[in-house]
Amino acid sequence: MFGVIMAGGQGSRLRPLTLTRPKPMVEVLGRPVIDFVKDAMQDASIDTIVVTTGYRGEQLEQHVESWNTLANPIDAWVNQESTPMGTAGSVRLLSEHLTETFVVGSGDSVASFDIGALLAAHRASGAKVTMALWEVEDPTEFGIVGLSASHLGTLNGQLREGYICRFKEKPTAAEAFSNVINAGLYIIEPEVLALVPEGEKFDFSKQLFPLVLEKGWPMYAKTIDGVWFDVGHPSELIRAQHTLIAQRQTLPFPLPKGDFEGNSFVAESADMKGTLEGSVVSSHSVIGSETHLEDVLVMSNCTIGDNCLIKNTVIGQGVSIGSGSILKNVILGDGTVLDDEQFARKLPNSGVEIVKTAFDSNTLGIASKTRAMSSDATPRRTYDRSWEEIEEMLNRAELKRKEWKSWFEECRRNEDRDGMKEAARNHKALDGVVKTLKWTLGEEGVGNPLD
Repeated sequence: MFGVIMAGGQGSRLRPLTLTRPKPMVEVLGRPVIDFVKDAMQDASIDTIVVTTGYRGEQLEQHVESWNTLANPIDAWVNQESTPMGTAGSVRLLSEHLTETFVVGSGDSVASFDIGALLAAHRASGAKVTMALWEVEDPTEFGIVGLSASHLGTLNGQLREGYICRFKEKPTAAEAFSNVINAGLYIIEPEVLALVPEGEKFDFSKQLFPLVLEKGWPMYAKTIDGVWFDVGHPSELIRAQHTLIAQRQTLPFPLPKGDFEGNSFVAESADMKGTLEGSVVSSHSVIGSETHLEDVLVMSNCTIGDNCLIKNTVIGQGVSIGSGSILKNVILGDGTVLDDEQFARKLPNSGVEIVKTAFDSNTLGIASKTRAMSSDATPRRTYDRSWEEIEEMLNRAELKRKEWKSWFEECRRNEDRDGMKEAARNHKALDGVVKTLKWTLGEEGVGNPLD
């Protein structure tokens, strides 16, 4: 049986980590995310896997090739898209191979899929498509799925398994008719793939699956147990590692080599002299004495000095952080170096040094705190702004920009040229602020303001 792993996403909300790697190669507990769905497919006796990709596909190609040489090898290769084709369009490119029932999974989620059970439900139901579901408390940020007990039956929002009868993208609380969402794994019959227009960009959730419903073909769904994370946001990486550590004895995932200390993990080859809580220290990383990590992911080959405090932060590979640093709510891209050279701008007539490296292309987070300048003070370098605070800053900046635009129009009606100049100057300045904040938050289509 063929399995297809979709791995074309750029992971813009995970920048700067994804400036140097595709999203499926971001690590959770020392493993690339794509390996979790690969393992689930192998457990279901899928013997051939094709990975569809576009962004930084060369890294994925090297990794996928390594699957062929594992102790439990699998026939696997990468299909590189020349242009983005969408989720269904990318799989349509493989139609010559997909002549029987096949499985499609997302390469950027961590989930304990029992594909064998899904295949059994697919065959028993006679469905053309079977979808894995996940139950959430708040469905308003997801695409929800409505189920019925029979094909073409009445929607029952309490069902966790049944025939699909309705979809809804990101409903309001009042619109939510269920709390089960698309978990990104499908079992599909070849005739469904034939509905995808050849050579066109086409999406499973937004186009193909509604089309299947429109044709009256049966679609089935089953809610999975265990864990499911879409690691599209830094907070999900931290939450995923917490859950995988807490449930490590019951989940069907291999454990990395190292020490599990309470709710944390330190890789076998790491050198840990500090303390940690809810954190992961990956291979060949060094953590200095009296340094405390709380809800932190430290990737491989990092060096963190003494007397540091780091909270709610994701640190990429090969990062170096000087002693006495404080980091909160930050993402550091691969190879970032935080040292004294970055703390050089002083405020006139003050004893503090203000740091503004928020929009460095390799750092997401706003360096906002100060470093004491007195000779007897211990230098403390702080990066501290939550993603929620940055979003609030963006909302305020956009509102203020609208106000200046309205004032410009008012001045033009009154032929107030000085007022027009002032309004235009402030509106232009806020354009730069808005662009910078949008880039920081990883919005699609917004370029690096430093470029």
